[in-house]
Amino acid sequence: MIEYKAPKGISVIIITLSVFVLLFYILWLVYSSLMENQNKSETIALFLSAIFMLLLIIYSYLMAPKKYFIDDSCIIISRPIKSVKIDIDSINDIIPIPNQDSISFIRTFGVGGLFGLIGKYYHKKYKTVNFYANRKTGLVLLDTNKSNIIITPVDLNFVEVVKNKIKKII
Repeated sequence: MIEYKAPKGISVIIITLSVFVLLFYILWLVYSSLMENQNKSETIALFLSAIFMLLLIIYSYLMAPKKYFIDDSCIIISRPIKSVKIDIDSINDIIPIPNQDSISFIRTFGVGGLFGLIGKYYHKKYKTVNFYANRKTGLVLLDTNKSNIIITPVDLNFVEVVKNKIKKII
């Protein structure tokens, strides 16, 4: 089994840190509101906002890719929970996406930078794709029988390894 790293891009790092700063600011507002005995409904609303943000952060962390693996029969997108397996024989093609195309993806459902780019995105050229990415550059498209999948292995040797495995199956 070959392991490929999936480091975070600078925009993902900035967005993640910004969300944490916002969460701590909301928690500080809750604390100061409690200490000053201000309006209880306002304090409850702030507290619920903080809880919602915390749940969103936990979900985003658990679904973000950590590493990619290739073995003889599949590609594994390793995540803290529910790793994704893609059978090699279901892959029709693997295509590196040019960086100028990577800015044109539109998020339709998912997370757009908190610990990664996760979920459904749309591009007029590539149509609907499932993102399991950690940065906005170095995108690799897996064209499979079921859907298109975007991943971001840091080593582009990944593409050649998968192409060779696809050729062996055909």
